[in-house]
Amino acid sequence: MDYIFNKIKVQTPFGQKLKQNLKVFKADDSSALTSHFDQLDLLKSQIESHPVTYKKIREILSHFKTIELTLERIYGLETLSVTELFEVKYFVLHVKQLIEHIETKNIDIDHIHLRSLNLIENLLDPEEIGINSFYIYDGYSDQLRLIRERIRTLESLIQTKKKEKRTLLSELFDIKIRPNDEVMIKKHDETLIKKLENHVDFVYVSDTMMHRSFKIKISEEVLSYQKEMDRLRSEEVDEEYEIRSMLTHKLNDHLEDIRYDIDQIASLDLMMAKAYFAIAFKMTKPVIGRGLVIKEGIHLKVQEHLNGENLEFMPISINLSQGVSCITGANMGGKTICLRMIGQMQMMAQYGLFVPCQYFEFELQSFIFLSSQDAQSIDKGLSTFGAEMVNVSDVLRKADQRGLILIDELARGTNPKEGYAISKAIINYLKKKPSISVITTHFDGLADEEDVLHLQVRGLSHVDFEDLKINIDNNTLEVIHDLMDYRLKVIEGPEEVPKDAIAISKMMGVDEKILEDARRILENREEK
Repeated sequence: MDYIFNKIKVQTPFGQKLKQNLKVFKADDSSALTSHFDQLDLLKSQIESHPVTYKKIREILSHFKTIELTLERIYGLETLSVTELFEVKYFVLHVKQLIEHIETKNIDIDHIHLRSLNLIENLLDPEEIGINSFYIYDGYSDQLRLIRERIRTLESLIQTKKKEKRTLLSELFDIKIRPNDEVMIKKHDETLIKKLENHVDFVYVSDTMMHRSFKIKISEEVLSYQKEMDRLRSEEVDEEYEIRSMLTHKLNDHLEDIRYDIDQIASLDLMMAKAYFAIAFKMTKPVIGRGLVIKEGIHLKVQEHLNGENLEFMPISINLSQGVSCITGANMGGKTICLRMIGQMQMMAQYGLFVPCQYFEFELQSFIFLSSQDAQSIDKGLSTFGAEMVNVSDVLRKADQRGLILIDELARGTNPKEGYAISKAIINYLKKKPSISVITTHFDGLADEEDVLHLQVRGLSHVDFEDLKINIDNNTLEVIHDLMDYRLKVIEGPEEVPKDAIAISKMMGVDEKILEDARRILENREEK
């Protein structure tokens, strides 16, 4: 399922969080899940009909940034910084853009209704500039406006006084003084250097190899202006803090609306991601019914791998009901893939996702259990068989509930005789339970009883190995895949598990003498 969730591409941090915390629909949630599937199907159709419109929605969604920490500070009435106020304004403006696009295009997305945040926009953009930036505007406070006006007046006076002084001294000494009030004199001009050193309006700055630098001394008048300006800037900082505190308290009044819109955006984002995922992989809307029916099903991860090798995944169809079904077939026949595909599709459906097949009917289960070939637990010091039995015993205790039980190569880790006996006993136990149980096996005879559905992978049964000519090279696995028929067929009555291992070994280049010995051993064992 990690592979599946990685394919669902959300655009916002809110959608990502919702995806990470996504819950399955439970056994008694059939009505809610049916409604969810209907909404998703409608959204999928709308996206397919209006791709440009929904592409623009995704583009708007991609601009949203996380503001959770800022919202927590608002909730705690901790005075926000200018940057944090900008974050809120940025969020509000993109909510406005999203609402305007949805309304302009007459988009109706069921259960998605964004609240207007115009009051917050007016609060953070009192001058109605409408750009993605934030500033403590003069209009927030008459006191702030007066302070800034006086600061601007002082800045102008200081610049004027300094310019007048530069002009006067430049003309007096016939020198060029920089805008920063500094002047550089060549060291060979000793007379001029002496004059500047003795003049009351110049102070020495530094020497280089070729020059001596001086700077115009700040006048008492300018110093007084600067001191007043420093005092005013301190008052400005205090007043801005009061304004930021006021804005934080007012935003707290709108916190519910902001959080509501975040939840709506997360839902919209995830629903659209699910819909795009369904479109990309040509998925089907599941039907809630009885049992588990898959027509032309695809295991997405395996299909992607095969496509990378220029191979095709052969779709699998299966019809399961309450009780036990056994899947038999040779190694490399696709039993494990089939088992995992069943579990994957059931999980996808209960997560509210469409599934990769032509038709999918299922019933909601209380649990899904998979025991696979990787069941060994080294940490607990258990063998493969021991670890498998620990897991299987746990699920057997749940078997009275409705569930999906998937066991790959039951009892494969012990000797064949005892493995057969244990497998047969477990099957006898499970076939009386309300769960849907699917077990893959190599053991002959496990699926021979009438109340056990026997499914067999067709495998290489259709191949005439005597006429088959294969050159052993790097493409042998591709040849086997092309020859292998992964479809399932229903077996009526007793039938041995296919034994394609010798044929596959031959195709893989195992020495013919070894294979002849293997055939002889197999024939002698079967005669016994």
